[in-house]
Amino acid sequence: MIKCLFLNINNNNYLATEIKSIDLVPEYIEFFGKKFTRFKVAYQVKFDAKDIEDNLLFSSDVDQFSLYFRSVDKGAELTWQLVENRVVTI
Repeated sequence: MIKCLFLNINNNNYLATEIKSIDLVPEYIEFFGKKFTRFKVAYQVKFDAKDIEDNLLFSSDVDQFSLYFRSVDKGAELTWQLVENRVVTI
């Protein structure tokens, strides 16, 4: 179970506004193939589009962002780099 999930954009952290477990649609289940089991949980995560000062989180000065998720004993980070209006996973 995820205990902590946040975005890091320009060295600022933003907490998710909603985290809920969902059932995957058949297309995604087929995509994951044998790696998908009923023991794994898919989550839908939502963030506000603006910060507390009403500024957009993803403005033209953002060149990289990271998603951090952690449980009590594990953690992971996914980082994306924005290059010339394209997203590149690092």
